[in-house]
Amino acid sequence: MRMSKRIVAVAWLLAAFLGCEEFEHQHQVGIVEEVGGTLHVGDVAPDFSYTDAAGQQHSFHEIRGDVTILALAGSPGPNTCGLAGSLLQLAEKYRGLETKVMFICVCVPSNNVCGLKENVIDGCGLKSPRLIGLCDAGGRIRKDYGAKKLGVYYLIDADGKIAAMGDANDQTDIDKSLRAIVSAAETKKRGKQIAPSARPEVPQ
Repeated sequence: MRMSKRIVAVAWLLAAFLGCEEFEHQHQVGIVEEVGGTLHVGDVAPDFSYTDAAGQQHSFHEIRGDVTILALAGSPGPNTCGLAGSLLQLAEKYRGLETKVMFICVCVPSNNVCGLKENVIDGCGLKSPRLIGLCDAGGRIRKDYGAKKLGVYYLIDADGKIAAMGDANDQTDIDKSLRAIVSAAETKKRGKQIAPSARPEVPQ
């Protein structure tokens, strides 16, 4: 109990010394370290290539949007399809903006084999022009991003840099991070100056 009180006291002192925003940033960095050990917020998102169903080679930078959510998941199943379904809901929520928001769900099969159903489009029966399903045979994309576990997301901004990362199953966290980045992108596109807390006009 004493140790818990000391931790709380230290947290308040840090908040007072650094300021609330800086303290929140430091806390976020701690969360980030649990997700990816080699990548950090501000790093350039690693590019990667993949082969589509027609046998054509594509690169990540060709399919990403102005703002991109890249989520790493397991083989299609209840958990992965539930995660992909949440991403699809967000994709619908952020459509119609000047800023193109793309959602890419990468399945990392445990047997390192990509079959016909090893992506969320076919395996989960989800279709949307803003949701792309990929299969990562051998976990190469996971290794490039340094993900310590599956079920994580990386938010990539218009400059191709990682703006946030966290639990891909936490739709509220993804939405919060998206609003901040999309708001900045919308402001840049429209050439207007708005408060940092302003939110983009997201269709209901």
